[in-house]
Amino acid sequence: MDFNLNFQLVLLAILLVLSAFFAISETSLMSVNRYRLKHLSKQGNVGAKLAIKLLNETDKLLSVILLCNNFANAAAAALVTLIVVEFFGTQESIIFIGTIITTFMIVIFSEISPKVIGAAHPEKLAPYCSFHSLSASKSLLSHRFIFEFFCSWVFKARKHQNKF
Repeated sequence: MDFNLNFQLVLLAILLVLSAFFAISETSLMSVNRYRLKHLSKQGNVGAKLAIKLLNETDKLLSVILLCNNFANAAAAALVTLIVVEFFGTQESIIFIGTIITTFMIVIFSEISPKVIGAAHPEKLAPYCSFHSLSASKSLLSHRFIFEFFCSWVFKARKHQNKF
């Protein structure tokens, strides 16, 4: 598939923003004060009500957030590799430099910065993020089920292992 550079860079930016959104969602939803969220919910804040609903099933929420975040990060890494190979060839050192640049962009712009923001403003961000997290959860229901089944199987096996 032959994409032009502008399209590839826009797609890369979209993937980094998606990854940042899911990172900020994870941190804000996990660090929000639940009493404050209940108060906002009683005041009629629909986002707070959705956040409470999502937080009542934390395992499902984290499955969706991590699935989406990892997909965006992996797709961004693959796209940067495609761009680097397309413009500079397949030399190992060039691909390595592309990998280092991708890692830096993901860690700074899609992980650390969003998580710091999410931790600093969870009451503002958690209700907003809950709308998009709930829609992602519904659209990925079948995929989420596979991961949840596997995780529950691993945790059950570990629980039985600890009894000995």
